[in-house]
Amino acid sequence: MGSSESEEGHWFAESPVHKVRVRAFLMCRTECTQRAWVQVGGEDGRNWWVPDLPIEGVTWDAVKAWCGKAGLGLPSEAEWEFACRAGTTMPFSFGQAIAPAQVNYDGNYPYGNTPKGEYREKTVACGSLPGNPWGLFEVHGNISEWCEDDWHSSYERAPTDGSAWKTEGAPFRVFRSGIWRGIARYCRSAARWGVPGDRGAGLGFRPAFSLP
Repeated sequence: MGSSESEEGHWFAESPVHKVRVRAFLMCRTECTQRAWVQVGGEDGRNWWVPDLPIEGVTWDAVKAWCGKAGLGLPSEAEWEFACRAGTTMPFSFGQAIAPAQVNYDGNYPYGNTPKGEYREKTVACGSLPGNPWGLFEVHGNISEWCEDDWHSSYERAPTDGSAWKTEGAPFRVFRSGIWRGIARYCRSAARWGVPGDRGAGLGFRPAFSLP
């Protein structure tokens, strides 16, 4: 988990690289759609209705309430990265670089020496781009996704059992994945960020379920 200083786009919050043993869990193949959000009774969110697009603009608390109604949960940050990487160790589950045909991001800002590409300027329907090696769709871009964890500025003393890292009174929550209006390096498997849980601009989620 994490990235080394030699990886383009690396920053200190992705250090140190460390091993984590993740217990069995299930994760939805796509981000939560607007259809699913409404059907379960989600509150907040963007005031439009396009059933197959991901719900976004939702706060961490609103997402937790939705998950409670659905009998699901949010993945821990370790579970999210494990699922995103899908057994790979490169910057992306697709390899050393990505292209807009694989990931929805601002193609004007590519990764490494890859050429510029399409910038869609909007989200795409869930499941419409190629899946990663484990069949998870839009896991590198499209929208950013809330995790269960509180934000910590590095992995020093992070859990190694795959559980969510919680700290009482922590002001920020973790979110992962790039976004349609972001640059390619933000879509890396190791990229991570934190914001207050009551800020949901551009944020959605991918439900998960812990197995016994």
